[in-house]
Amino acid sequence: MILWDHGGGSTGGFAEDDHAAVKTTMPFSGIVDAIRDNAVTNRTDDDPGNDGMFDFINFDACLMNCIDLDLVMADYTDYYIASPEIVPGYGQYYTDWLDMVGNNPEANAFELGKRMVDDFVSFYDEGDGKG
Repeated sequence: MILWDHGGGSTGGFAEDDHAAVKTTMPFSGIVDAIRDNAVTNRTDDDPGNDGMFDFINFDACLMNCIDLDLVMADYTDYYIASPEIVPGYGQYYTDWLDMVGNNPEANAFELGKRMVDDFVSFYDEGDGKG
């Protein structure tokens, strides 16, 4: 699962509601409720392919890697990918890791997550996001 928008960590919430008269963000408790209350994490015995965990949860947003979120997300995902700092304006670089999925739909979550992080670093160190 990929969540993309503005992030403010456990105290600032996630995702601005651009359609509201007053811009608000989803609070930490709302993030947890949404991740806890869905078909993936509410596994049933008649769904043997679902282990009740996301393969990964990836916040393409600022400040979403903090100990509060890390500890809670451990109950719902095998891998948690998020930045403890400000994410540059372009956000994450999706092209290469999505190509990886297209070429190998059975790629495991660890290798995919590693590729996401490596692509992010390369994009900002050497690629079009440099500077």
